[in-house]
Amino acid sequence: MNTLQLTETVGAIAAKDYRNTKIFRQLGINFIYAGNKTLEEASKEAGVTIEAVKVALEQNNLPKPAAALEFNNWNIDSLIDYIINTHHHYAKENAIVIFDLTRKVANRHGEKHPELIKLGEALFLFLNDLLNHLKKEEQILFPNILQLVKKKRPAGKITYTTSGFIKESVIKMKKEHLTAGKELKLFRKLTNEYTIPADACTSYKDLFEKMKDFENDLFFHTHLENNILFPKAIALDGELNEEERNVETW
Repeated sequence: MNTLQLTETVGAIAAKDYRNTKIFRQLGINFIYAGNKTLEEASKEAGVTIEAVKVALEQNNLPKPAAALEFNNWNIDSLIDYIINTHHHYAKENAIVIFDLTRKVANRHGEKHPELIKLGEALFLFLNDLLNHLKKEEQILFPNILQLVKKKRPAGKITYTTSGFIKESVIKMKKEHLTAGKELKLFRKLTNEYTIPADACTSYKDLFEKMKDFENDLFFHTHLENNILFPKAIALDGELNEEERNVETW
């Protein structure tokens, strides 16, 4: 890693090579919800020296992902299709399973583990907000991003009418991602980092495993949007704006 890369954002570094995200997670560097911070800023915030981060990244010998999984090289259409069919589908399907399991476990163990009652209440609000968030992406933001792609492809005069909308929508979605990240931290606090108590039944164990899996999937899902899809969409938005201005000037 050279000196210039120290000024790159952690989100951009994660987007270039997803193997680096494992290093960031090990060091406590938030590359998703604070992905716009430089490597130096993020390292300081995490309480680790920049030298330690550089060494860890340089010594990263994790297997390189297959070319098909180098998401930073994907086009916008493919990214949106993948996010919806893989991660949105997973979230919708498992939200119901997790909530039903939470109610079942809380009813059985809530007296001895009152934190499960709080977990159930918090999860209900979290999952409801998350499903609404997915709906806004699928019905409003993503279709508008895909319209950018269609407008870019044809030759000839450009008619661009959504100037500024993409950036504003992305800002809103990223704020909701940040709120979701805070909720995930609350769940870990309530469950003592998903520590399974001695009296836990099979459903109790299943719940915590599914919640950890859900968190991991949402973590990667958010990374794809915040660090890869959204920057690509904003860049294309800016490009079309510039082309439209040039056409008008000419």
